[in-house]
Amino acid sequence: MCWLGGRAGQPPAAAVVRRPPGDRSWGRRSVRCFGAEYVHLVVLDTNVYLHHERKLEDLNLADELGLGIATIRLVVPMVIVNELVKAKLTGGDKSYRAGYSVAYIDRVVQAGGQLCAADYDANPPHGEVRVNVLLDPMGHVRLPINDDEIVDRAVALAAFSGRPVRLVTFDTGMAMRARAANLKVYKLDQPPPPPKRQPGGGQAPTARAKTRG
Repeated sequence: MCWLGGRAGQPPAAAVVRRPPGDRSWGRRSVRCFGAEYVHLVVLDTNVYLHHERKLEDLNLADELGLGIATIRLVVPMVIVNELVKAKLTGGDKSYRAGYSVAYIDRVVQAGGQLCAADYDANPPHGEVRVNVLLDPMGHVRLPINDDEIVDRAVALAAFSGRPVRLVTFDTGMAMRARAANLKVYKLDQPPPPPKRQPGGGQAPTARAKTRG
């Protein structure tokens, strides 16, 4: 996990890594988190974790974003973790996806952060994907609107790393915020609505294609 200070609108020098108390190795590890060995930094909006047709462990980010065999660092700002935890209480499929996403992110990070190993023989081939949770620095005051806070953390990350950050979202408003902050934006098509349920609790039958006689 990494702690990153700084606020959108401040000069890059203000976007600094805050070393956890007593951790003298932090400077070296912060470079490994966001430095030269990683090519693409990606932030998924909360709605991607909740509504994408594929769960995180099945999501091929390289293929989804057209990044080929590049290495990807998926960065999860703490505000997104908090939104997912809150969504766990809503019930239904959204609650399941939120709980699953938080648990899976935590498990991957605790195991070293590798979400997906590079496989250049796959179809399509892809590079390594690693996950990092971006913790709020001590004393950090969040912006009142979570979308603004997510964009702000992504901007601070870009300033510190010297690399562009891609923000992936289903939401048009979030995409507008991110573009205004000079982030790279990948706007996903809205997911299909969930199937309607019949009064008895089952799902409504889907239409069948007509067969020719």
